[in-house]
Amino acid sequence: MLQSTKPLPNPYPMPDTPYSLAFSAPGPTLPRRNVVACIFTVRLKMKADMRTHGELGPFLAPRECPCEVESLVFGIAPFAVPVGARPMTWNDAYEVLDAFSRKMLYEGYHGWWARVQETHGGRVVARTSIGSREN
Repeated sequence: MLQSTKPLPNPYPMPDTPYSLAFSAPGPTLPRRNVVACIFTVRLKMKADMRTHGELGPFLAPRECPCEVESLVFGIAPFAVPVGARPMTWNDAYEVLDAFSRKMLYEGYHGWWARVQETHGGRVVARTSIGSREN
């Protein structure tokens, strides 16, 4: 397993978005094979949704993507958009999934929780997680 000697910054600024992810402490260790299959499955589902709703369409409703692998789930729960903030888009949600992929690759296959917050201003716009439903 590839792991970096240097963890990702926390909060982690997501490329090409106005958002950062502020990660919590890692949760229980998850089987690597299941995590990889989960991320791949969710990526395919999100790409299909992006074709339907448009990459820059607003991502406003809470979304949970069961991974169909050992009860793992990836979820994003957007909050009401703060005044002056840009709502999350489907592309932003996809970037959140990519950030979780990087976090796990470099810091271990654990359940992770994070706040999605504005990089400048720090307002929290969503909560997100990846992990087991049983934890």
